[in-house]
Amino acid sequence: MDNAKTSQSDAAAEHRTVGKIGRWILNICGVLGSAMLVLLITACALLITLRVIGFFPLGVLSGSMEPTYHVGSIVLIDTRVSADDIATGDAIAFSLGNDTTVTHRVIGVDKTSRHFITQGDANNTPDTAPVPFPNLVGKAALSIPFAGYILMNIYTPRGMAVGAFLLGVMILMVTVSSLLSPKHKVRDRERKT
Repeated sequence: MDNAKTSQSDAAAEHRTVGKIGRWILNICGVLGSAMLVLLITACALLITLRVIGFFPLGVLSGSMEPTYHVGSIVLIDTRVSADDIATGDAIAFSLGNDTTVTHRVIGVDKTSRHFITQGDANNTPDTAPVPFPNLVGKAALSIPFAGYILMNIYTPRGMAVGAFLLGVMILMVTVSSLLSPKHKVRDRERKT
């Protein structure tokens, strides 16, 4: 008899321990999932807000502007500026006309010919062609290191698949945590009575 009682109490203690660990894991999943969803929503809202107020994010693909803008960074471009607002020393983004946008520093402004002379900070010589004023996209305002890797990859099929997977994991973590929480079970019992 004592052995039966001991094994029952051991089983009950083990069940309580597993229950505590399970609740702990569910709580962590709920918190992490919620935090990731909040972070994702905040990042999306921030990017939309920046676009609405005139800032355009560009990913840095080459080292021509090192050490100012590192490869893999995002440079926020202020698109509200005009060519008249640009001075020697400003970093600008300009279009090459073939869906390519470059960010280089202005080393000269020719108002008569209406073009900029540009050069990458890491380059020894100026760019071969002057940049016509109409090709100006904007002026570099801020750089966010490493964030460009996300921006550059999110639009690829692999990046979209990873993004969809992570979103699914976040939603699953929050949902499972919510459905298996003790509060949810109490509400279910109250509805049945």
